[in-house]
Amino acid sequence: MAEGLGCFISGLIGPGVGITTHAENVGVIGITRVASRVTMIFGGCTLIAFGVVTKLGAILSAIPDPLVGVVLSTSMAMVGGVAIANVQTVDLKLTRNVAILGFSIMLGVIVPEFYERNPTIVATGYRTLDQVIQVLLSLPMFVGAATACFLDNTVGGATRQQRGLRERGTVWEECDGERDVYLYPNKFQQIIDSFPILRYLPFIPKRKYVKEDKKNNEKQRNGVKIVPNENFV
Repeated sequence: MAEGLGCFISGLIGPGVGITTHAENVGVIGITRVASRVTMIFGGCTLIAFGVVTKLGAILSAIPDPLVGVVLSTSMAMVGGVAIANVQTVDLKLTRNVAILGFSIMLGVIVPEFYERNPTIVATGYRTLDQVIQVLLSLPMFVGAATACFLDNTVGGATRQQRGLRERGTVWEECDGERDVYLYPNKFQQIIDSFPILRYLPFIPKRKYVKEDKKNNEKQRNGVKIVPNENFV
């Protein structure tokens, strides 16, 4: 959603540059274990300086290609490992989950390859719609994710916990205190909290919900049953 909003604003301004998240950055965070917002801001300012001051940019161009390849390979390996690690919350002893996982991976590999060999197989008569379908069906990640999402939500035979989802009204204990790092500095966070409508944007951190999350985690550790709250995000 944040990427979509960024691309929308970028299109309105007119620079013609899409806004997207580089998966390599996720891998770097996984390796260094550093996800501080201050560190990210400092790194962004450093890259801006490299782009504006040509002499600093020459330092990056002097890095040997093999070294760049090693760094990218390591970060991308972490991205793949993190993606596979997400399956650990799913009960893979259940035939249903194994079948959905395998079928999704299979279609994610076969469908883009088939559509690349037969690009005219889908012809709706509308050029724009044909282009959209062509882009979507040529993306293995989209085909695999869409297949897994559809099958997981339509095929029965598994509880929420077996599907890797938390029970309604409960909170993951691992989330205790970790969401504080996503809060903005106090002054800026106070401005955000003053606009209630921003609470509906999932990428905007909310101070009161972080506190409520900690409170619920404390109750769980003390053996207190938590009643589901519709306003809890």
